Amino acid sequence: MSACNPSPAAQVPFEEEKMNEFERFLEPYPPELHALAHQARAAIFGALPSAVEQFDPSANLIAYGTDRTIKGLVFGIIFYKTCIN
Repeated sequence: MSACNPSPAAQVPFEEEKMNEFERFLEPYPPELHALAHQARAAIFGALPSAVEQFDPSANLIAYGTDRTIKGLVFGIIFYKTCIN
């Protein structure tokens, strides 16, 4: 595809792509944790609508902050086998 005619994947709205990435991150975890993670995510974006969301599967972590630096980190969701923190 050329720059003038982007691929369909490039046309996916940013929010939808982030939600897809969120759902892919949740795949290895039990379904009961999915609901908790969605509630936590909604609460975080309710408190900080402009939060930058970052996924770190190797640390079982979704980080939220004002930017992509450790200094900007505000919230994090850490996933365990039976709970989130």
